[in-house]
Amino acid sequence: METIKISKEKAEEIQCIYDRKYSIENLCILLSSKNELVEEGNEFYERLIKDNMSCMKQLENFWNGIKEKYNINLKSNEELFLNFYTGEIALRTMEHNI
Repeated sequence: METIKISKEKAEEIQCIYDRKYSIENLCILLSSKNELVEEGNEFYERLIKDNMSCMKQLENFWNGIKEKYNINLKSNEELFLNFYTGEIALRTMEHNI
C-alpha cells in the first residue's frame, strides 16, 4: 500500500470524532454501572445513542472514502490505522487469538 497522508486539520477532526465516540461509550458504561439515567427510552440515553451512532457514521464515511480514493481492499485480518500526529494512514494486520 502506498503511503497515505492527510492534512493535520483532517487528522485532528477525525481524532475529535474518535475522542467523542469513546467518551460517550465510557459515560454509558459508567452511568449504567451506577444504574443512573441510562435506561432504554430515557431521553438522555436516547441522546447518547444518537450521538454515538452519528460518530460511528462519520468514521465509517471517512474510512470508506479513504478506501475508495486509494482503491484499498482489506483482508479480514487487516485494518487501516491513522496516526493522529503525523496524519499518515497505514495498513495494520490484526492477530487472531484462538
